[in-house]
Amino acid sequence: MRVLMLTDYFAPHSGGGVERVVLELSRALTGLGLEVAVVTLAAPGAPRAEILAGVRVERVGALSLTPVLGLQSAFAPRLYGRALTFCARFRPDIIHAHNIFFVASAVAPWLKMRLGVPLVTTMHLGSLERLDGLHRWAARLYEVSVGRWILRHSDLVVAVGDAVRDHARSLGVTPDRLITIPNSVAAPPARVPPAGVSPTGYPLTPPRVVFVGRLIVNKGPHLLVNAAGDVLQKDPRVEFHFVGDGPLRNRLEAEVARRGYGRQFRFWGLRDDVPDILSSATLFVRPSLLEGMPLAVLEAMVCGVPVIATRVGGTAELIQDGETGWLVEPGDARGLATAILALLRDPPQRRRLAANARNRAERHIGWDAAAAHLRAEYARLLGKAPPARRPA
Repeated sequence: MRVLMLTDYFAPHSGGGVERVVLELSRALTGLGLEVAVVTLAAPGAPRAEILAGVRVERVGALSLTPVLGLQSAFAPRLYGRALTFCARFRPDIIHAHNIFFVASAVAPWLKMRLGVPLVTTMHLGSLERLDGLHRWAARLYEVSVGRWILRHSDLVVAVGDAVRDHARSLGVTPDRLITIPNSVAAPPARVPPAGVSPTGYPLTPPRVVFVGRLIVNKGPHLLVNAAGDVLQKDPRVEFHFVGDGPLRNRLEAEVARRGYGRQFRFWGLRDDVPDILSSATLFVRPSLLEGMPLAVLEAMVCGVPVIATRVGGTAELIQDGETGWLVEPGDARGLATAILALLRDPPQRRRLAANARNRAERHIGWDAAAAHLRAEYARLLGKAPPARRPA
């Protein structure tokens, strides 16, 4: 069975959650005996074509619109033609598009109609209601037009969590075409804590607050910078570490410099040692305005780092407030600062939350089950297994 994955971004040349989900699923499906190829957009420093972990990758040139719009978006006029040419060689049995907001997903229905093969679409995001006015209006306009068109032409829609599933239903996806396959997470490698770090992974001094994610509006890094002001007034020892890149990076660095916080902030960019950075974190913070099933939150939980996150999308499916982490309201920088300070002052609470979070996250370790579920659904769509009505 040959599967063509479509995604605007793909690891390791981009560090967001969707691209890592696509990479891990592709690896696991390859391990199950499927042939998997990925068509994605070009990335700085990435070759036009390569093979990663047995997965064929084809990249197409594109113009990023993210710096202009503030939301992930690109213009790729050659994408459909290049994808069609690639398909003539690869001959996929299944097309699997990821994230209805990606331009690669917008060409998926055209490829389906041209090739006559089933289309699977994974929705990675839930409700847009917490985005600010202009971003919410633009994203919603796209979602109810192009997004619904993609979903209408999809033979199967995969939601990464219950909140995303509910949102898919609100967009008109019928239960017989909708399943839920939660995101998984790789087990963190065993390691000896670095110097100055406790055996449980907490830095002895100074306290470190870590953010991991794309530096875009809907992940909320600007809210953490705003909250940091209140935190540093009360505890000037605290360091803030940002892992990831994106169009907000220059603006965030300029704002940090303007406020005179330069010594307390570190912008790491894309890293391949995220578990090591997490292992030295006192707290992990994810102040998102929009989420599906956040991979970075799962990674922090499985690494045993206490989490403060916002009550959006599937985050509340991972974080039971007060038990496996703390939840704050999206957009509330002052409330975020209060939560950070409270947990920094309460080591026993941090240890309790971290232990509970690690236990909760263990059920998500490993991508084999998710890949096996997908393989069964692919086979059903191809008529190689008896159809069965499944609860979404």
